[in-house]
Amino acid sequence: MPFLLAETMTRKLISIGDSFTYGSDLVDENPGYNHSLLTWPALIADELGAEYVTYAWPGIGNKDIAARTIKALGENGPNNIYVINWTFIDRLDFYPASINGKPERYTMRPGNHNKHDTYYYKHLHGTMNDKQMSLMWILTTIKLLEDAGAQFVMTIMDRLLFEDNVDVSSDILYMQRIVKPYMHYFDGNTFLCWAMNNNYNISDFMHPLEDAHLAAHKLMLNTVAAKYHIEQEQI
Repeated sequence: MPFLLAETMTRKLISIGDSFTYGSDLVDENPGYNHSLLTWPALIADELGAEYVTYAWPGIGNKDIAARTIKALGENGPNNIYVINWTFIDRLDFYPASINGKPERYTMRPGNHNKHDTYYYKHLHGTMNDKQMSLMWILTTIKLLEDAGAQFVMTIMDRLLFEDNVDVSSDILYMQRIVKPYMHYFDGNTFLCWAMNNNYNISDFMHPLEDAHLAAHKLMLNTVAAKYHIEQEQI
């Protein structure tokens, strides 16, 4: 059965990512209940006069970011601008079991100190697999967005995704060449590295704070606005 898109003419800026997109540690964020409206994508949406919607969630990996982007596309349709921030490649999303008949996602992260995460990162984890899987999820997402005719802007948190000297294979190198031109940077850096290099305020949990998001929105405004206006002209 073909993938069915929701029909909509509503102009939205839809963001997907992890805590850096959700707005963790910003003053208006309520963990687990309300995302921030002070993140750089939300500030850009406000400046463009677009409705802001986010599918971001703290702590997730790139598999879940891809799934949430596909979900957002299906629920909102292609006539919007999608802003996707890919996260650290060493996170692993999976569904270990159903709880009361409902699948529950779990994300393994190096900072999780429990027996399952510890075993995985000690015995099973590998950077080559991280690169391969993240690149596959990103490529799948790009393909679906382009096939739907949706405009999108992508950024990354982990420069290791494009490291091409170690932990690579011919398929990884090929995917890196395809994916890399789609990525946008903050003066050549990831959001976190750029914020730290420019001495913006960073929380104890390594999240850039309000001043960084305000500056980042100014930096990325023209990039997102160009995509937004292309989409607007197509409606």
